[in-house]
Amino acid sequence: MAEERIGYLLLLPALVLYGIFVLYPIVDSAALSFYKWDGAGPKVFVSLANYVQAFKDRVVWVSFKNNVMYTAGIIALGVFPGLILATLLAGKIVGRTVFEAIFFFPRLLTQVIVAIVWSWIFNPVFGLLNQVLRTVGLGFLAKGWLGEPSFALPAVIVAGAWTYFGFCMVIFLAALQNTDPTLYDAARIDGANAIQIFINVTLPQIKYVVAMVVVYTVIDSFKVFDLVYLLTGGGPGHATQIMATYIYRKSFAEYFFGYGASIAILLTCFILAVSVLYLRYQERGM
Repeated sequence: MAEERIGYLLLLPALVLYGIFVLYPIVDSAALSFYKWDGAGPKVFVSLANYVQAFKDRVVWVSFKNNVMYTAGIIALGVFPGLILATLLAGKIVGRTVFEAIFFFPRLLTQVIVAIVWSWIFNPVFGLLNQVLRTVGLGFLAKGWLGEPSFALPAVIVAGAWTYFGFCMVIFLAALQNTDPTLYDAARIDGANAIQIFINVTLPQIKYVVAMVVVYTVIDSFKVFDLVYLLTGGGPGHATQIMATYIYRKSFAEYFFGYGASIAILLTCFILAVSVLYLRYQERGM
């Protein structure tokens, strides 16, 4: 009993901080979502009206769709390349540590710096991408990447994936260190090629890590804000509007704090649902 009490005492500071900075804001936002409030005047209780309005709001669904597309893009350009890089670097190659550092470096940059760098790259006048296209004779492809609705979201996805694949690579590298080497020897003796070994030997051993990274990516992609806000602000139109930027717009630009809180709670419920599904999948696998 004494050891348990010591354990609880050691956890107490972390629990207090978690309650102040995580639980309290969630509870306060949940309570605020039932009110109409502009941040200055009196709060007016409107029951579920904010939630009804959110489900009817076309921009909410557009933002959710953009979030889904952004998530799919990050998985395709961040998670899968990270897995492939980790598989290649797990072998005996010269300068492995250097490659790991280079690939992981973008993850160390803040989203503000990343947004500035990629806004320069996508600049329609002096941007690197358009300059390269003109140099190789493909100037007809040059365009204002962040200013055209058809290309703005893919451009944001590329910027986000650039910072993400190195993180995935490190996670997968750690998982690959714990795979059974005897299974690889047996597969080679049976005549399996590299692709067959990857599909039938490597993936089954790290499938729970892959699932964890995918779920983390979904959660992280639905929370993204600063990169999108700094690159496009959700525009042009609503082409890159995502849940977080729309919540910010309704709450801090239009001062509909109750309505913004209701959208935030819906987003929280979605993220919780994804987390619960993953935990159940993991429990069944174990």
